[in-house]
Amino acid sequence: MKFFFSIIMFSTLLSSCTLDIAFLNSEPSEINDETIIESGYVNYRGIMVNDSDMMTTIPLRVDPSNTYEVTRSSYISYYNDFSFIETELFTGGEFPKVVDIPEETTHIRVSFNIGNKEAIEFREVEE
Repeated sequence: MKFFFSIIMFSTLLSSCTLDIAFLNSEPSEINDETIIESGYVNYRGIMVNDSDMMTTIPLRVDPSNTYEVTRSSYISYYNDFSFIETELFTGGEFPKVVDIPEETTHIRVSFNIGNKEAIEFREVEE
């Protein structure tokens, strides 16, 4: 019986992960219709939460040695391959805002309000 409950707990844990095998193979680096997943956001613990007012991207590849900016209020979640690092909120004040990518980051996910879908951009800043 304990073994059965252990299997269920492990399965539940795995199903709550926010990334899939496509994570490591994701090469997109911009927000567009092909990179947006509807109805959800990545929370501060790295877990995907269903929310019909929010959208998030699939993992987008980044190079932490480059400078990036975001053009609308959003949450940016940082990952090192499969490992969640942190989620950071970008809101208030003037946009675009510079995004300081943690050194160990390989991918990010951008979560934002559905009303920002047409205007939000995550882009590399040309220096």
